Amino acid sequence: MKPDSLRALVDGRWPGFSVASTQQLAAAGLEDRVLTAAVRSGLIVRLMRGAYVRSSYWHGLKPWV
Repeated sequence: MKPDSLRALVDGRWPGFSVASTQQLAAAGLEDRVLTAAVRSGLIVRLMRGAYVRSSYWHGLKPWV
């Protein structure tokens, strides 16, 4: 998947939460293969099994947060 189309897909369907679960993302239309591609490209960060956050949000946090 092309990086621009992947970014548009994730941006357009990301739920209104900072951290989203696999179930929330699946309900929004983001399948496992899309999540895998987004993690590999650095677009999102996998915090733990079943929990994801956008990398732009994650890298913008202060260390104490």
